Amino acid sequence: MTLKEIAEYLGGELHGPESLDISGPARIEQAKEGQITFLANLKYQQHLQTTQASAILV
Repeated sequence: MTLKEIAEYLGGELHGPESLDISGPARIEQAKEGQITFLANLKYQQHLQTTQASAILV
């Protein structure tokens, strides 16, 4: 699934490459390239600088 497809499905706003393929979700501190993660709790905000996720939902 591409970032564009995910953004359209969620009704979100995309900031990044629309055609980027996402293989699946992962925890912010464990995510790898090609995965998507999210930030729902500010106590995990520190991981924004170190995550390897290709996309982050905020």
